[in-house]
Amino acid sequence: MKDFEKGLDELEAYVKLKKIKSDISRLRVFLILLTVFTVTFFISLFMDLIPRNGQYLSHNILLMFYAFMHYLGIVIFLWYIWTRYPADKKKKTNDSLMIVFVGIIGMWLWLPNEKELNKLKI
Repeated sequence: MKDFEKGLDELEAYVKLKKIKSDISRLRVFLILLTVFTVTFFISLFMDLIPRNGQYLSHNILLMFYAFMHYLGIVIFLWYIWTRYPADKKKKTNDSLMIVFVGIIGMWLWLPNEKELNKLKI
């Protein structure tokens, strides 16, 4: 009976790890899209493709959309860290502060790779 329970525990851990890997891959895709949008926004801003004086409605709308997407990314990452990611409270706090204060770069730094995912204790 103990072997059966041990097998069930291993299966449950395997399923949780697969779910975490799936979630991380979705977060990675979202972060790639956010990074591409951010880079193109700043390149167009610095190349004067978008007027910077704030008179034009298109610039204001694009700036609001960028801010919305940036904060949405921060909220999604914080929500994932605090609700689903298996880590202790101190690590979650450090990761959260890194994401809040460093932004997109902090999101890239936090994103675990395959080796780190396999080391997780579930």
